Amino acid sequence: MRIVAVVVGVVCALVGGVGVLAADAGLRRRATVGDGVPVEIVRAAGASGRAPGVVVAHGLGAGGRLMRGFADTLARRGYAVALVDLAGHGASTRRLPGNGDGPAAGARLDRDVDVAVTRLRAMPWVDGDRIGLVGHSLGAAAVIRYGAAHPSVGATVAISQGSMAVPASARNVLLIAGGWTAGVGARPDHRGHRPVLPGSRGAVRGA
Repeated sequence: MRIVAVVVGVVCALVGGVGVLAADAGLRRRATVGDGVPVEIVRAAGASGRAPGVVVAHGLGAGGRLMRGFADTLARRGYAVALVDLAGHGASTRRLPGNGDGPAAGARLDRDVDVAVTRLRAMPWVDGDRIGLVGHSLGAAAVIRYGAAHPSVGATVAISQGSMAVPASARNVLLIAGGWTAGVGARPDHRGHRPVLPGSRGAVRGA
């Protein structure tokens, strides 16, 4: 019985290893740390020319690795992607004030996103004039704030940003949320926005 368990464990490890290799096929990953913020850069192997860039920010309790599906899909479609570990998450050693709530937390998250954007723009094969943002939950709120404060950001995709209102200065913002997401669709800033997905309560502003 013990031998069987060992064999099963070895097989599972091999299958998992093959899955990881398959997921990484055709991609290049580069782990960096800028100003204390861990950022993983992902791009397609063999890509030429300058690519548009996208910073991807995770939700509360997650990390950049959990968003690799987004990054890999974007990279295979010609984007250069920066996966950021926000304060208090993943490989970040920085504390997140108030568990993500309050002005101090917002300032910390905004800084982390800024570091990721700066790091991505610094890559010679990234077109710094074409930068977009994608965020989920905690990360969605962070990218909405950052995009609204930085007109150079071309577009922002916010997934389940919760009850946070979208600033009037935000442009080219895509909001995506399931019907269970608290607060979405009930705020005045959603009136007049058109749905983007059947069965969801998403909206697009300034597109």
